[in-house]
Amino acid sequence: MMKINRLLLIASCLAFVLLVNAQPATAQSYEIGQRTIQPTDTSRNGRTIATEVFYPAQTAGSNVPVAGFSNGFPLLVFGHGFSMNYNPYGNLRKELVKRGYIMVFPKTEVGPVPFPDHGAFGEDMAFLARLFLRKDSMANSDFYQRLNGKVVAMGHSMGGGCSFLAVNNEPAFTALATLAPAETNVSAIGAATSVKVPSLIMAGSEDCVTPIPDHQQPMYDTLASNCKTLAVIDQGTHCFFANSNTACDLGSTSCQPNSDISRNQQHQRMFAVLTPWLNFHLKNHCTDYEAAQQALADTSLYRVQRKCNDQLPDVNAVPGDTAILCANDTITITTSSPFANYQWNTGDTTRELTVSDTGEYSVAVSDSLGCADTSSSIHITNSPTILRTLCSDGQATFCAGDSVELSLLGSYQSYHWSNGDTSESLTTDQPGQYWVMATNQNGCQGVSDTIQVKEITPVKPVIQQEKDLLTTGSFSSYQWYRDRLPIQGADQSTLAVQDSGTYYVQVTDSNGCSSTSDTVMYEPETVGMSDPVQQQMTVAPVPAHHKLHIRAKTAFTGNTKVELISLQGRQIVRSAKGASGDCHVAFDVQKLPTGIYLLRITTADLHQLLRKVVIK
Repeated sequence: MMKINRLLLIASCLAFVLLVNAQPATAQSYEIGQRTIQPTDTSRNGRTIATEVFYPAQTAGSNVPVAGFSNGFPLLVFGHGFSMNYNPYGNLRKELVKRGYIMVFPKTEVGPVPFPDHGAFGEDMAFLARLFLRKDSMANSDFYQRLNGKVVAMGHSMGGGCSFLAVNNEPAFTALATLAPAETNVSAIGAATSVKVPSLIMAGSEDCVTPIPDHQQPMYDTLASNCKTLAVIDQGTHCFFANSNTACDLGSTSCQPNSDISRNQQHQRMFAVLTPWLNFHLKNHCTDYEAAQQALADTSLYRVQRKCNDQLPDVNAVPGDTAILCANDTITITTSSPFANYQWNTGDTTRELTVSDTGEYSVAVSDSLGCADTSSSIHITNSPTILRTLCSDGQATFCAGDSVELSLLGSYQSYHWSNGDTSESLTTDQPGQYWVMATNQNGCQGVSDTIQVKEITPVKPVIQQEKDLLTTGSFSSYQWYRDRLPIQGADQSTLAVQDSGTYYVQVTDSNGCSSTSDTVMYEPETVGMSDPVQQQMTVAPVPAHHKLHIRAKTAFTGNTKVELISLQGRQIVRSAKGASGDCHVAFDVQKLPTGIYLLRITTADLHQLLRKVVIK
């Protein structure tokens, strides 16, 4: 075991030890009551544990009633230093009992003779913790319903080391707070490996009795607590944690601590940390947490090592102050860290809240100590709707050899088409069903309607040739060609031809699809009449203005048809039939448009004669 300064032990062996009581404290919330008890631990052969008890009272004095408090008082079981007993800790009683703490001081294992049994002293502290928790539930006890169930093991020097042993042996302890704790002959450093309660170790930088590297530092390093603090008071000494005491002061001066602060200054710095730390962990005074941390943050007064997850609740809602709710979707709101309790403004009490409606949401949380916080409001709004329409009629068509372009109404961040394409619009020459999933700038997704894309194969036109008249089927539009050149104005289903050449027609159907016919050959012929007849036939006047006269010196044979048609064959503008023996046919042309026309004479035996005439 590491040795405490030997001169301290020698000084403690003096027959007469002067114990200095604390000075009276200024009045705070409670007066201090005091009583002496001598309980017996039957589990250790009837060991008697002489104990001094200090407690909150309405009036100061011995054996006065314990003050009542609906929330109860925390219990501090305090282990004294070597050869010090309870008297030098009047400064602690004045500070803590008046603030509503019950302090219990076992007066056993004082020393120097016999030398203290550290293990037994730790068991005495654990016994007293159990005893007072029982008293709290005993109707005939002076402490009936006076405790809040929180118990801390405290101690100074040897008593600080024994506090580690007490906590290790008694699960009723809820916290550990020690002042310049010393290593013990049942190792406090070893016991620290099993101590998991919140722990505060306070030390003095000028402590030459229990130097930090040999005592407090290894205790802190081996503590298993998930909330532990080592607070070193700059210029602090071993004995200045208590009031003046001959044994401690003599031992301390023998190693000549180099300090330039007073005992009172060290008390102030000690309580600036200790009191709010106890209030937070034992009374759930959440505001005292910040007070303790603020004090420890002063690097001119303290050197601090701390590993703790005991911070006050600071609730931040995820995803943040605002969130976007996608159409037909839900959004989950949660807290950035876990807490013991949750209360949403919707009435829900779970950490996560799944919502499907817009609005304002907030959550109030509290931790295991009852400290609370409330989040800022989370404003949830709707995302703009992703339009579903690809085509207004729900279908699209394209002609064979062509393609169709599909696009979604509106502009979005990204697109994913059913065929794997990711472009804003889709051009396809493949029939089938198509849809697109669009994602907007808020990450919301929507799926379009499904569109049926159809390929149309147009009907190929067929040309029917009847002498010089070319005819095809019914379509929406026509364009005739001669020798691969378009014929101006030839845009009907029928074409009257005069010149030899290769003819075909390109048509467009009601779907807008185009197709082209096969070609036909045309060579003009003049048949059905003998050359003398042709030579004796006259057409006048040329150009014709009002009447067009066709005369033959030799009469027409049989039932002959005389026709005047447009050059393109678009329509028959006049027709007449000459009776057998007639030699003259006349047309009224004064209302006809100016242009070139064809005069076609067809005999009864279907022979034809074509002449070109001009009407003006």
